[in-house]
Amino acid sequence: MELFPVLYSENPFEEALTFRIEGASNKDVKALYQLFVKNLVAFVYYKTNYHYNHLFYEFENQEHLIDQDELYERFFKGMLLTQIEYQIAISPILSFCAHEATCYHALSTKDCNAYMGFIDTHKAVFRRIDALVDTSSKLSRGEEFMEYLHSNHFVYPYLNIVQLGSVLEDFFMNVCKMLSCSYLAYFDERDFFTANLTKEFLQVRLAMKLDLLEDQNQLELVRYSYKWLTYLFNDFGMTYDIKDALIPAATPFLFEAVMEQFAAYFSFNNTLVAASKDFPKYIFSSYEGYLLFDTLANGLYAKVAISYVYRFLFEKGLIVVKDTPFREWYNAQDYPIHLTSATETLQKSRSTDREQFVTIIANLLDVTL
Repeated sequence: MELFPVLYSENPFEEALTFRIEGASNKDVKALYQLFVKNLVAFVYYKTNYHYNHLFYEFENQEHLIDQDELYERFFKGMLLTQIEYQIAISPILSFCAHEATCYHALSTKDCNAYMGFIDTHKAVFRRIDALVDTSSKLSRGEEFMEYLHSNHFVYPYLNIVQLGSVLEDFFMNVCKMLSCSYLAYFDERDFFTANLTKEFLQVRLAMKLDLLEDQNQLELVRYSYKWLTYLFNDFGMTYDIKDALIPAATPFLFEAVMEQFAAYFSFNNTLVAASKDFPKYIFSSYEGYLLFDTLANGLYAKVAISYVYRFLFEKGLIVVKDTPFREWYNAQDYPIHLTSATETLQKSRSTDREQFVTIIANLLDVTL
């Protein structure tokens, strides 16, 4: 959605309320979006502290160093932050929506109804953009990832775990930025689902220093990295209630396609899964089966997806118990959802995308199906 607005040369909030929405009733969705962004940029420029740090403001008490064109550009890059009521900088879209609702709540004209109707229609995607921009603007650190690996006794002298953790968080934040830019351009995920992540995967691979590790250690590091990224995406989705796509998607979880690409990029054909580790032997026939299920289940939010994995692994002999004892064990674990009723049959839960996803992860872990 390419927009080229003529921005305000003077403060529009000093004019009558009708000034900023004049002609809105004659505009299509694209033109209404242009008007909305034009007013948002003016709101940030004239009514907020957008020069909160050195990126915007070089010296204290100096007049505006950047103009509205720069703020407009930052908006569509998913980088527009400003201070409104609090000391921290945030994405201002929902705050601006609230401001407009306060301004126009008593006004009932065709222009007002068209303008506020546009805002109300797109408020859900605006909420997603705010969450994604706020998340992707945070500084990246790797200490938590280091603690996670250390808790699993994964320590290797040639690997800078903090640096790798930082790169993984950079990957997570770049994905958030890609998604926010797709929402900003189209109000949906069309750009996000077709994004090429090869460059981002390469940065992760370089930070892993895989050539210095034995095959088994390579596999473990990739598996831990996969689980860590899955945790970051799951935590974000649950915190902001952003789990499903706004457009019909092949996967039940918004970020599942990203993790499928991760698994495909980091697949190793000549690595072995250690078969001597502890696992619930009354549920699984082998450690490989448990590892595959655990890796998958940590990233699945839909009951039908869990049902398929369970039924498929049961058919393959990797799970050895029927539905009720399986669900009792599953619900006692720390997986994202609970199973409150019987799992769907294999026939009802099967889909091409789920079959491919399970195959990709099995290949990554070198689990024979």
